[in-house]
Amino acid sequence: MRIIVIGAGTVGTWVADLLCQGGHRVTVIDSDPDKILGLEVERSFHPTVVRPIKLGGASIEDAELRKSILVYFGLLVSIFVFSWIFIVTVEPDSTWGNRPDHKLIDSASSVAATLNNVGPGLGTVGATQNFAHFSPPSKLLFVWLMMLGRVEIFVILVLFLPSFWRVR
Repeated sequence: MRIIVIGAGTVGTWVADLLCQGGHRVTVIDSDPDKILGLEVERSFHPTVVRPIKLGGASIEDAELRKSILVYFGLLVSIFVFSWIFIVTVEPDSTWGNRPDHKLIDSASSVAATLNNVGPGLGTVGATQNFAHFSPPSKLLFVWLMMLGRVEIFVILVLFLPSFWRVR
């Protein structure tokens, strides 16, 4: 049986859990968008729970939307981490000036500033600084990150897939 529970508070979640254990398909409706991540974690433990995503008070009935959002953010975080590691390993200590102890923060800031196209970062790429002191490989990475941040990430990455270029 398919059941709708309105409200994901303590009682609503308990009732939904109880009904799922009974073999019912349960949809929980709630107006708090901050609960989505918690509900996804719950779904890993209770796969039969069905909870809609609400946008502006209206329920969105797209089963693949949650997965797509998680893939997008996972891809964004992995690009950030790999770029950060690249900058930390490639750049010599002289790049960071008289503050080599801030290498991790400044490199993360430079990657975040270029990937998100926000302009200045922190420390060596702050508001009164620029990217001139970075090595050419790092500058190429920054250009690539700016392109990824400006254009849709999936559009750029699909160009590197061999299946996209195969003639059918």
